[in-house]
Amino acid sequence: MPLTSMTGFARTEGSIEECAWAWEAKSVNAKGLDVRPRVPGGFDTLEQQVRTRTQARFQRGNISINLQIKWTAPATVYQVNADALDQLQQMLPDLQARFPDSSPPSIDGLLAVKGVMEAGDSQLDDERKTAIEAALLEDFDRLLDALANARAEEGAHLHDVIAGQ
Repeated sequence: MPLTSMTGFARTEGSIEECAWAWEAKSVNAKGLDVRPRVPGGFDTLEQQVRTRTQARFQRGNISINLQIKWTAPATVYQVNADALDQLQQMLPDLQARFPDSSPPSIDGLLAVKGVMEAGDSQLDDERKTAIEAALLEDFDRLLDALANARAEEGAHLHDVIAGQ
């Protein structure tokens, strides 16, 4: 029976149109199996899949799993707050009457008023998020393969050391 270690490290990387990612797994000795996934906000649903898939592959070890995502598409979306712009527009005749010698406001001046332009996070539609999660999980399975190989290689080295005693 081949000897398998509980220690190992693996890393996989992948990308699609909107983002690039890196999965890392580090395994150290433990009596039982403790899986500790860390995923970015918005991908919390992956945690359970990560735990389940890891528990199906390994019986022992403290396994820390980390997912890092770097967005290549803009993560910020800008939009005009129509209510705030309407309020400014309603105020303009009064302001022009009070300051008749001033130039009329420019569009960039109006948009610069706090609250008129709003920045928000871009929201992935459900279909696109599902596609990204599928790609992440496919790459996660490759990570588990690489971790299993690293643990097997470490086990082979340990076997050689023990056999040499």
